[in-house]
Amino acid sequence: MISSGDVILATCADDRTVRVRDGRTFDMIHVLSIPEIRGWYTLTYLSLDPIMHFCLCSTQNGFIVLWDILTGSKLAWWKMHCGSVEGLVWDKDFHKFATVGSDCVVNVFTVE
Repeated sequence: MISSGDVILATCADDRTVRVRDGRTFDMIHVLSIPEIRGWYTLTYLSLDPIMHFCLCSTQNGFIVLWDILTGSKLAWWKMHCGSVEGLVWDKDFHKFATVGSDCVVNVFTVE
């Protein structure tokens, strides 16, 4: 279990998982997946929110997934683009995030 203030390392990959590790020892903490999303895809971009302890990840088929990094719980997933997500970033206060897709659309969202 991760606690607030811990150093973590998170990666996403073609195996459709996010792997969360202790940033000091590299011990595995969580392996996060999205079995609800069907079809072919890979996980392409990942960004962590150090304030609310969120992990935001995008897929190559247009989905965005949000996890609670402390518990490993999946909080939400949404289809946001008709093509692949090509960029993902939090704002400086971690209240909003933006995505850009191969469908030439930029989305900005607030996380509450």
